[in-house]
Amino acid sequence: MLVEAFKLKGTGSGIKAFTDVPSNEYFYPYVDALVHNGITDGTTKTTYSPYQNVSRVQMAVFISRSLEAENVIKGDAGAK
Repeated sequence: MLVEAFKLKGTGSGIKAFTDVPSNEYFYPYVDALVHNGITDGTTKTTYSPYQNVSRVQMAVFISRSLEAENVIKGDAGAK
Protein backbone atom coordinates (compact mmCIF):
# COMPACT_ATOMS: atom_id res chain seq x y z
CA MET A 1 0.00 0.00 0.00
CA LEU A 2 2.70 2.52 0.96
CA VAL A 3 4.96 1.52 -1.92
CA GLU A 4 2.18 2.24 -4.39
CA ALA A 5 0.88 5.39 -2.67
CA PHE A 6 4.31 7.02 -2.39
CA LYS A 7 5.74 5.46 -5.56
CA LEU A 8 8.69 4.04 -3.63
CA LYS A 9 11.40 2.26 -5.61
CA GLY A 10 13.71 -0.51 -4.45
CA THR A 11 17.15 -1.73 -5.45
CA GLY A 12 16.78 -5.49 -5.34
CA SER A 13 19.69 -5.81 -2.95
CA GLY A 14 18.42 -4.51 0.38
CA ILE A 15 16.48 -7.54 1.50
CA LYS A 16 18.71 -10.47 0.60
CA ALA A 17 19.42 -10.97 4.30
CA PHE A 18 15.76 -11.78 5.02
CA THR A 19 15.43 -15.55 4.96
CA ASP A 20 11.61 -15.31 4.91
CA VAL A 21 11.34 -13.11 1.79
CA PRO A 22 12.26 -15.26 -1.22
CA SER A 23 12.76 -13.40 -4.49
CA ASN A 24 9.96 -15.35 -6.16
CA GLU A 25 7.26 -14.08 -3.75
CA TYR A 26 4.83 -11.43 -5.02
CA PHE A 27 5.68 -9.17 -2.07
CA TYR A 28 9.46 -9.21 -2.63
CA PRO A 29 9.63 -5.91 -4.59
CA TYR A 30 7.40 -4.19 -2.03
CA VAL A 31 9.53 -5.28 0.91
CA ASP A 32 12.63 -4.28 -1.06
CA ALA A 33 11.23 -0.78 -1.66
CA LEU A 34 10.29 -0.36 2.01
CA VAL A 35 13.73 -1.42 3.19
CA HIS A 36 15.58 0.60 0.55
CA ASN A 37 13.70 3.77 1.55
CA GLY A 38 14.22 3.27 5.29
CA ILE A 39 10.55 2.65 6.02
CA THR A 40 11.27 -0.63 7.80
CA ASP A 41 14.23 -2.86 8.52
CA GLY A 42 12.51 -6.10 9.44
CA THR A 43 11.75 -7.82 12.71
CA THR A 44 15.33 -9.10 13.12
CA LYS A 45 18.52 -8.87 11.08
CA THR A 46 17.53 -11.99 9.13
CA THR A 47 13.71 -11.94 9.17
CA TYR A 48 11.03 -9.61 7.91
CA SER A 49 7.98 -11.60 9.09
CA PRO A 50 5.78 -10.86 6.07
CA TYR A 51 2.80 -12.78 7.45
CA GLN A 52 2.80 -11.06 10.85
CA ASN A 53 0.12 -8.44 11.55
CA VAL A 54 1.20 -4.79 11.65
CA SER A 55 0.16 -2.82 14.73
CA ARG A 56 -1.30 0.68 14.61
CA VAL A 57 1.89 2.09 16.06
CA GLN A 58 4.02 0.33 13.44
CA MET A 59 1.76 1.59 10.64
CA ALA A 60 1.90 5.14 11.99
CA VAL A 61 5.69 4.96 11.98
CA PHE A 62 5.71 3.53 8.44
CA ILE A 63 3.46 6.34 7.21
CA SER A 64 5.59 8.97 8.94
CA ARG A 65 8.76 7.56 7.42
CA SER A 66 7.09 7.39 4.00
CA LEU A 67 6.17 11.05 4.24
CA GLU A 68 9.73 11.90 5.25
CA ALA A 69 11.10 9.85 2.35
CA GLU A 70 8.73 11.63 -0.03
CA ASN A 71 9.99 15.02 1.17
CA VAL A 72 13.59 13.96 0.67
CA ILE A 73 12.83 12.65 -2.81
CA LYS A 74 11.01 15.84 -3.80
CA GLY A 75 13.76 18.02 -2.30
CA ASP A 76 11.47 19.55 0.32
CA ALA A 77 13.32 18.24 3.36
CA GLY A 78 12.79 20.60 6.26
CA ALA A 79 9.87 22.37 4.60
CA LYS A 80 6.78 22.88 6.75
